[in-house]
Amino acid sequence: MIRDRLAFAICTVVLLVAPTWAADRTLALEGYCPVSLITTGILVKGNAEFSSTYDSRIYLFQSAEKKKMFDANQTAYVPALGGNCVVCKVEEGRIVPGKAAFHVVHDARLYLFRSAKEQKMFQAEPEKYADADLALGGNCPVSLRSHNRVLPGKPDIVSIYDAHRYFFPSTGEKAVFGASPSAFSPVLWGNCVVCKVEDHKDVPGIPDHHLWHGHRMYVFSSAEHKKLFMSDPAKYSSADIAFNGHCPVFKAEKGMDLKGKDKFTVDYLGRRYRFSSWKRREQFLADPDKYALKE
Repeated sequence: MIRDRLAFAICTVVLLVAPTWAADRTLALEGYCPVSLITTGILVKGNAEFSSTYDSRIYLFQSAEKKKMFDANQTAYVPALGGNCVVCKVEEGRIVPGKAAFHVVHDARLYLFRSAKEQKMFQAEPEKYADADLALGGNCPVSLRSHNRVLPGKPDIVSIYDAHRYFFPSTGEKAVFGASPSAFSPVLWGNCVVCKVEDHKDVPGIPDHHLWHGHRMYVFSSAEHKKLFMSDPAKYSSADIAFNGHCPVFKAEKGMDLKGKDKFTVDYLGRRYRFSSWKRREQFLADPDKYALKE
């Protein structure tokens, strides 16, 4: 009896101290240390004792020193496109997870690929794929919203939100963006919603052709597409809403549709997800890949 109680107590302690992310799928790089990979090119498993969260992904590190390096400059170490394959995004218009085994460090940035095929395609033509995660062509989202002005940002003043890079002309704009990134990030990562609806294609918008509608920024590939949107915004403004606005967690649990609410919304990999309650929103955030729409 005493032995059983002791065993139960030990199990309870283990459960209490176990990392809260253990059951999540947001663990980045399959648990490998990003700092070790970029600085040495070697895959080294991280230690659960040394972890940091950035852009909704959890990174593990080989040592406290490596964690300190990451925390001092996260954007220098996180993989491009959140670890998804940039070649798949450019060639197929799809978000496909990359694998740590197929990686390239290019211009001090880490890229992961679906397979050796995509890895070789990148190595043969890196300029075609390297900026697949650059939003608004490097122009400042804060200047677009606050001053209706297209203003180039600087590559060394950068933030990452929803797996995409945003450049800013100064640290002031970066701080404004960081306080509320969802308020400044464009719909569909800056791709044209008219092209998405009419042609089912992801076509990058041109910042000169942008507008604000319903407190959200839309960027269009041409002046004509901007006019089309303005003539019928209801047709295009929801092009990025997943599951037609239904709660994906309720659908997974109950097998039925239930409309989500605007106040329970999450941006994830270029799509907007609405939830029927705060609890279901938190369930999604704990394991987004379990519920996210696959295209």
